[in-house]
Amino acid sequence: MYESSFQNVRVEDVSSNYFNMCGVLEGQNGVRALRLDGLYHSAVRLMGGIPDPTQSPVFRYIRCLDLVRWYAPDSTSFLYLGLGAGVAPSRMLSIEPVASIQVVEIDPVVVQAATEQFGFDSDKIPVATQEAGQWLEVSEDKFDVIVVDVYLDDSMADHLLTEEFVLLLHDHLTDNGVVAVNLMGPLEGPNSARVRTTINAYYKIFGEGHLYPIYNGSNNFDLAASGLNTELFVAKSNLFEDLDSTSDRGGVKLDAALSRIIFDRYKKQL
Repeated sequence: MYESSFQNVRVEDVSSNYFNMCGVLEGQNGVRALRLDGLYHSAVRLMGGIPDPTQSPVFRYIRCLDLVRWYAPDSTSFLYLGLGAGVAPSRMLSIEPVASIQVVEIDPVVVQAATEQFGFDSDKIPVATQEAGQWLEVSEDKFDVIVVDVYLDDSMADHLLTEEFVLLLHDHLTDNGVVAVNLMGPLEGPNSARVRTTINAYYKIFGEGHLYPIYNGSNNFDLAASGLNTELFVAKSNLFEDLDSTSDRGGVKLDAALSRIIFDRYKKQL
């Protein structure tokens, strides 16, 4: 248990069988998970008892985030808003070892937990402990890729849902830059308004994007489920469309897991 003024931060070692029941990929030698306010946020595999964030992701939404390299195969500069266990930026550094990666995380205790318990290397990947919008307002840097992962459950700070925030992201992208957003909450049904409003804010600034609801262990999606993860990709220029036409793009290989994610792309009109 970590003491944080922002949220309840807990680290747990659990068996891979538990995560199979939750619908995530099987682990080897167990899994170490990060819980924020009682909810599983991210996790790494334990290899011989040692956390290794470069192994295949425990949670499928992290695997989906590999697609930023498919959409922007020449990308070398990355901004991650929200750290969690540090799995996504650590994985990207393993894919692109010469990448320049910056993380912004509001909670210093999360940074401490990621470094101490999940194999995150803050010497290789710098972290600014600041609120994401405030950091963007003062930074003059531009990035090839921005990953927004600041959701917890289906709630999010209101100012991060606005067109003004999305404009900040747009202004911090290079000309061919891509934004990936990890959304949590129902994509359809009576409780989907907040997520759909957020998506439409991105569409208004960037134009239409691509949506990938994340398959979580059943044969059918529950698109009205409160805990649904959906990855949204938008870009300053046109998004790459032919994701199923190549098996290796941007250093990311097309395997069964990524093929399934691509196949399940959400193509309905919002």
